Amino acid sequence: MHTKLTIVLVEDDHEQEADFSQEIKLAFKDVDIIRISCEAEFLDQYENRRDNLPDIFVIDLMLEWRQPWVKSTRPLPEPVPDQDEAGLRCLKAIRRYSAEVPVVIWTMTNKELPPGWVDNRTTFYFRKDLAVEGELFELIRKAVRVH
Repeated sequence: MHTKLTIVLVEDDHEQEADFSQEIKLAFKDVDIIRISCEAEFLDQYENRRDNLPDIFVIDLMLEWRQPWVKSTRPLPEPVPDQDEAGLRCLKAIRRYSAEVPVVIWTMTNKELPPGWVDNRTTFYFRKDLAVEGELFELIRKAVRVH
């Protein structure tokens, strides 16, 4: 039985989000993309969720805490969190309740992730700026098969 692929895309750059969404719909026949634009919105929706998880998360490493259009009552933490590690905080939140749902941390920076974060089984690291066309979609196919 065929089921629809569900991807949660956590990306604060509208242009990158639009490009990804358009390309992913061409690469996969039957896909739902749930778009999240900042760390606070992600935590509101997924910090404690244990059911109805997507097939895969694709999370930008660097995210704004909040976007003006996002309705969240979550206050800005003190001290202000490092934007460069927002994707890792989202990954930590997911791993508190699921060790198996695949996560791709994607970035345009050359920042290396701390040792042990990427296992290439359920957690993957992807450089947007160095990618060959179609490479991300092959990674998603690989990750979802593992899942």
